[in-house]
Amino acid sequence: MFLKKTYRIFLLAFALPLFAQWTPTGGGDHGGANWFPSDGDSIAGIHTGIDTFRIHPSFFIPIKHHDGADFGFLDIEAAAIIIEGELNAVGAGHPGGAGGISTSAISPRYRRGGRAGEAGEGISGGCPGDTGYYGGAVTTPVGQAWGGGGGAGGGRGGGYGGASCNGGTGGSGNCVDLWPYFASGGAAGIGGSGAGTCPSGTDYTYGTSDGNDIDMGSGGGGAGGGGNSGNTDLYGDSGAAGGAGGGMIRLVADTIYISGLIIVDGTAGGPGGDGGDGDYYQGDAAGGGGGGAGGGSGGGIFLKAPKMQLASSALLSLMGGNGGSGGDMGSGGPPGSCGAGGDGGAGGGGGRIKIIYDDSYYSNEATIISAGGVGGASGD
Repeated sequence: MFLKKTYRIFLLAFALPLFAQWTPTGGGDHGGANWFPSDGDSIAGIHTGIDTFRIHPSFFIPIKHHDGADFGFLDIEAAAIIIEGELNAVGAGHPGGAGGISTSAISPRYRRGGRAGEAGEGISGGCPGDTGYYGGAVTTPVGQAWGGGGGAGGGRGGGYGGASCNGGTGGSGNCVDLWPYFASGGAAGIGGSGAGTCPSGTDYTYGTSDGNDIDMGSGGGGAGGGGNSGNTDLYGDSGAAGGAGGGMIRLVADTIYISGLIIVDGTAGGPGGDGGDGDYYQGDAAGGGGGGAGGGSGGGIFLKAPKMQLASSALLSLMGGNGGSGGDMGSGGPPGSCGAGGDGGAGGGGGRIKIIYDDSYYSNEATIISAGGVGGASGD
């Protein structure tokens, strides 16, 4: 009986430490040990109890991307932190919204406007644009013809430390008033607005400028789908996804030295969908291009140490991603000035950086960039 009880206690004593084991992407207490990630190791989570955390020169260490529920951030508490290589959280934050899908499976398909995309994730995820409008009809001596559907509006950029702007307007569909035998034109479908469906009172920045909070960047709104052609089943293309926000990196130690790179930029939004092709000889107007997707916002960097040195070779970047380009109007429709490609999506807002230090032991010669992204180009 005594041996049986001893055996059970022995198993329990050896099983308990397994539950406290830290992992590179799950975090945990390191028990006073050093942590030097190898080149290319993906890391994330909250890591405490580290003696020295070091990224060696020329090493590239990516932060595991946010999956909608976890990851996207790195939180380190150590006695000493040395960054000589690169910590990279580009696009590791909240993902962008999906683009507007093709309307090929929606009835009636002809002359239908492009579908709007979805909002980006995060506290200030970019809103999508509005759905494009139907093309108008016209009765002619040889039958009816329709103007092409308008492209959907593009996505707003994600916000964080800096605000973002509305997305671009979708392109109008091709009209039919320049064909031979047609006395009057079928109105082109109007492109959807890039102002989108943002809730009233939405604030496109979040967090504080001087508190201890820090966060990931938000995703941009998805691109608008292209409008369908006017008379036959020639569909517009789907829009692309919005850019992802940058991740979050928090470093707290007794001593911090950085001569390398910490990059938490947002990524660029994708292009708007092209409009469906027309057919001049079949009385079929082309669809307008969709507006481009919004870029993701820059993420967050938080540095806190009584002794801190940021060398002249150090780069801390929190840039917003650029907006995606607008989709092109479909080809093959009637000549003239009717119809257009979509406008470009909006760039994401810049991220947020906080540096807390003791004046007596602080040196900062680093380059810090937190600008917002630029809007995308218009489609043809």
